[in-house]
Amino acid sequence: MAMKEFKTSGFSSGVQNKIPTEKIAQDAASTSLGWITEDGNIFLSYGRQLVGSDGPQGGIFGEIFAPKKDGTRVHFRKANTKIQYFNGTTWVDVITGLTAGSNYTFAPYISLAGAYVYCFGPDGLYKIATANPGSYKDMFDEAKNYKGFAIINQQRTILWNRSNGNVDKMGLYLSKIDPQGTNYSTVTNEVVGTGDGTTKTFTGTLAQATGKRFVFGCTLSMSDASITGNDSYVGTITGTGVTGTINYATGAYSLTFTTAPANAVSVRLSYQYEDSNTGGVTDFTFSSPRQAAEGDIISQEYLGEPIQNVIVFEGKYYSMKKTSVYELDLTNNDTNATNLVYRVDIGIPSMRSAISTGKGIVYMDTANPSKPMLSILQRNQIGNALEPVNLTPLFRWEDYDLDDCVLDTYGENIIVSAKTRGSDGNDIMFLINTQQKYSVDILPYGANTFVKEGGSLYAGDSFSDTVYEVLSGYDDLGQVVPNQWTGKDEGYGDDILKHFRYFKAKGFIDPGQVVEIYVSYENGDFQLIGTLRGDASYVDINDPQVIGGGEVGNETLGGGNQTTVYPYYMQFRVRTPKFRTRKFKYVATGIGYVSIESQTDFDILTFDQRMPRRFRQKQHVSLDGTQTDQNNFAN
Repeated sequence: MAMKEFKTSGFSSGVQNKIPTEKIAQDAASTSLGWITEDGNIFLSYGRQLVGSDGPQGGIFGEIFAPKKDGTRVHFRKANTKIQYFNGTTWVDVITGLTAGSNYTFAPYISLAGAYVYCFGPDGLYKIATANPGSYKDMFDEAKNYKGFAIINQQRTILWNRSNGNVDKMGLYLSKIDPQGTNYSTVTNEVVGTGDGTTKTFTGTLAQATGKRFVFGCTLSMSDASITGNDSYVGTITGTGVTGTINYATGAYSLTFTTAPANAVSVRLSYQYEDSNTGGVTDFTFSSPRQAAEGDIISQEYLGEPIQNVIVFEGKYYSMKKTSVYELDLTNNDTNATNLVYRVDIGIPSMRSAISTGKGIVYMDTANPSKPMLSILQRNQIGNALEPVNLTPLFRWEDYDLDDCVLDTYGENIIVSAKTRGSDGNDIMFLINTQQKYSVDILPYGANTFVKEGGSLYAGDSFSDTVYEVLSGYDDLGQVVPNQWTGKDEGYGDDILKHFRYFKAKGFIDPGQVVEIYVSYENGDFQLIGTLRGDASYVDINDPQVIGGGEVGNETLGGGNQTTVYPYYMQFRVRTPKFRTRKFKYVATGIGYVSIESQTDFDILTFDQRMPRRFRQKQHVSLDGTQTDQNNFAN
């Protein structure tokens, strides 16, 4: 009998490895690495590019793009024992001598006093004005605050995993609510220089930039009203007749006048200063009895488990533990908080394994370590409760070590990094597409941290002090992206024997790309059956298409890289044995884009309903099942 064709198109299922490979979706992969499922195609993953240079052995244990007052952002990282910032070319040390391998959390905070990033960890509580990223102050004060991990939300700090003094892994520590104003002090007309008719540049340090204070809001005052200068809040003083710089942490200033001030003319600066340990986001003190907007300590001692992370969702704080979740509602008046064990038998393995999204809290649930699940706590349909939902029921997370897994979002994707079994650090990445039934793709990039900026995704390495821009470009640090895509054991829906004479594929390809196509029969060894080439005659060079990485939500996979690709529609002859099931595998061996939007087994012949030959080699089996090929059926 003849069957014309069996076509697979509209790829959307990703990797399905929870069930036997014969039962997965027709367009699913049984295994895959370095291929992405999107918009009805599978395509070779984008690669990685270095940010700066390769770092020494260590790892990245915290990362953020923190905004300046004008909205531009500064890239910070905690690299093994240092906090550093990226100046556009190299990573510059800011804080050194930190505990090797210890995690840090970064919290951006913009107020009337300027733009800052706070660094929370076991060694201190550090404050950096993002306009002066190379300067910092350690805000830790045993009488005022704590060491630990923290976020800043609603003008206050929420800290957990206290690591100083009375170490407390089960309590939440709240700072005062920053009033943004009443805790500021003002200095008027501080003399910073006197004109002599020849000096144009005046430098020095503001008198009140001492201790843990940061200065801001500088204005120039002179008897010559035609000369004006005001603080830009990004480290510069601009105006008429003068330019200048100001370091908000150290108070160092430099003023350069177009014309030197006349003899005896006073150059004066007015400014404000703030010590956030006095009424601000690093002041955790409170009265007895406690008053609204003051600090607080809230115990969450259920089962004695440490708090792994605190997630903000719909105005409430969810403390994620190993096998339980607390919900904290501070209420509008800040004096009648409710603190409840919200869920049990769900939990996360590590600090970065949960993330807040518009739909709910996505987390790697390892409360039952033998059956881990990528889940979401989301509103149920008929009430207000958050209910856990397994997002990827057809994927085997138990095949990976999730102890230090990291979650984030990127466009319409949830991204996860974890360890392959036996690895010392995260070395594998998963892309879960929320718009196509949470399909899972596997990429060969590991990460301790993820951050996003300008549509690009950045990953901090698990093994070295290195940051990469991932899903960027068409090579992996100059090499071919490690890859293979293996489909299902396909039997066309029946058990009869069959074979096909031609194979077809359609998609887009870069002229320099080459893809090897393999097939396996009855789950046997793979055999090369043909090669797809970007320079072949079946590629339509008269119809170029410009791709920009493929829009994903509000962000672009590939970091916005644009390249010209060409459509192809190829066919070649195949000599196959009679088989019950077959399985295709693709391996790209070049650098450049390639996609597959359809694959077709063409000119199919079907035969009797018999077992494949490889399973018919042993006949006349003895009754006890120990001997084969018996001449006497009675044996």
